[in-house]
Amino acid sequence: MDVTQPRNAMDWHEQALDLTRGIAAYVDCPLVAGLARVVAKHPKADIA
Repeated sequence: MDVTQPRNAMDWHEQALDLTRGIAAYVDCPLVAGLARVVAKHPKADIA
Protein backbone atom coordinates (compact mmCIF):
# COMPACT_ATOMS: atom_id res chain seq x y z
CA MET A 1 0.00 0.00 0.00
CA ASP A 2 1.37 3.41 -1.00
CA VAL A 3 0.56 5.85 1.82
CA THR A 4 1.47 8.80 -0.39
CA GLN A 5 -1.53 8.11 -2.63
CA PRO A 6 -5.11 8.67 -1.47
CA ARG A 7 -7.50 5.72 -1.58
CA ASN A 8 -10.07 7.75 -3.47
CA ALA A 9 -10.85 11.33 -4.45
CA MET A 10 -13.15 11.96 -1.50
CA ASP A 11 -10.40 11.09 0.97
CA TRP A 12 -8.07 13.56 -0.76
CA HIS A 13 -10.62 16.37 -0.68
CA GLU A 14 -11.38 15.83 2.99
CA GLN A 15 -7.67 15.76 3.79
CA ALA A 16 -7.04 18.93 1.78
CA LEU A 17 -9.85 20.73 3.60
CA ASP A 18 -8.60 19.56 7.00
CA LEU A 19 -5.05 20.56 6.13
CA THR A 20 -5.91 24.04 4.88
CA ARG A 21 -8.18 24.72 7.85
CA GLY A 22 -5.47 23.56 10.25
CA ILE A 23 -2.79 25.68 8.60
CA ALA A 24 -5.11 28.71 8.56
CA ALA A 25 -5.77 28.33 12.29
CA TYR A 26 -2.09 27.79 13.09
CA VAL A 27 -0.64 30.72 11.13
CA ASP A 28 -3.64 33.06 11.48
CA CYS A 29 -3.32 34.06 7.83
CA PRO A 30 -6.36 35.49 6.00
CA LEU A 31 -5.03 34.23 2.66
CA VAL A 32 -4.84 30.63 3.85
CA ALA A 33 -8.21 30.98 5.58
CA GLY A 34 -9.68 32.16 2.28
CA LEU A 35 -8.16 29.17 0.52
CA ALA A 36 -9.75 26.87 3.10
CA ARG A 37 -13.14 28.50 2.45
CA VAL A 38 -12.75 27.98 -1.30
CA VAL A 39 -11.84 24.32 -0.80
CA ALA A 40 -14.87 23.90 1.46
CA LYS A 41 -17.18 25.66 -1.01
CA HIS A 42 -16.05 23.54 -3.98
CA PRO A 43 -15.54 20.01 -2.57
CA LYS A 44 -15.50 18.32 -5.98
CA ALA A 45 -12.90 20.62 -7.54
CA ASP A 46 -9.69 18.99 -8.73
CA ILE A 47 -7.11 20.92 -6.73
CA ALA A 48 -4.30 18.39 -6.90
